[in-house]
Amino acid sequence: AVVAGAGLQQVGSYLRRGEGEAALKRLEKLLWAYPTMRLEGEPAALRVQAEMVMGDFAEAKKQAETFIGFSKDPNYLPSLHLAAAEACVELGLTDEAAEHYRKVLEDFPEAPEVEDARNGLRRLGQ
Repeated sequence: AVVAGAGLQQVGSYLRRGEGEAALKRLEKLLWAYPTMRLEGEPAALRVQAEMVMGDFAEAKKQAETFIGFSKDPNYLPSLHLAAAEACVELGLTDEAAEHYRKVLEDFPEAPEVEDARNGLRRLGQ
C-alpha cells in the first residue's frame, strides 16, 4: 500500500508540473504492478488529468466516461464528471458537457464539485 500510494503521489507531482506524458508512463507502470487499481477512482482520475494535460481530450473523455460507466464511487464520480465535461467543452460537445455538469448537480448535491458544475453550466449559457 505504501509503494502504491507513493507511486500515485509521484504521478500527481508530474501532473502539477505539467508533465502529462511522464505522469501517464509512471501510472501505467504502477497499474502494471497493481492491476486491481485500474478499478479505483484515484488512478482513473489521474489518467484523465494526464490526458487533459497532454491535450488528448477525446481520450480524456473516453477514460472518464468508462469509469463513470462502471463505478459507483461517490468520492471520484463528481470530479470525473467534471473532467468529462471539460473534455467535451474542448471537443465542442457542449450538450454532452452540460449533461455531465447536470449529473453532478443532481446526483451529488453535497459534493465539493457542485460549484464548479454550476459555473460550467453558466459558461455554457445554460
